[in-house]
Amino acid sequence: MDTKFLNSILKACDEVLLQVLGLKGQRGRLHWKSGPFLPEDILLFFHVQGDVATPVALSLEQRLGIDLASQLLGSMSVTSLTDLARSALGELGNMIMGRAMTLLAEEGTLATISVPQVLTGLELQADPCLLEDKPCLVVPFEFGRGRIEINVPVG
Repeated sequence: MDTKFLNSILKACDEVLLQVLGLKGQRGRLHWKSGPFLPEDILLFFHVQGDVATPVALSLEQRLGIDLASQLLGSMSVTSLTDLARSALGELGNMIMGRAMTLLAEEGTLATISVPQVLTGLELQADPCLLEDKPCLVVPFEFGRGRIEINVPVG
């Protein structure tokens, strides 16, 4: 895996979460995950194409995802993963991954992202080919309110 690619996502995640939501996360230790996502996790799933071609999943603890959707939607209180909450989280993912692609382009690597799929871990289990059952390199971001993980399959 190209470290420029992973670093662009990490930097974009830091920047967007701070600018849009005022969240400063503590980056956790890189690790490998080969098992499935938790059924209750919320996944923002993208296909990256171009000079870099790989799926990427941003996974959020459900509690944090619902909280972030509420914050993104302003005065609207969100208590479950409704279509509107999915849309808000998909847009957050677009901002993160769009910024990452811009950072890559500034270094001469051209790539584009697909429209995000916003799924739960349970929905992903119904379509496991999205990550092709490969081990993922995982970078966690810890917040007082929960955790976001960047998952990139390798191999």
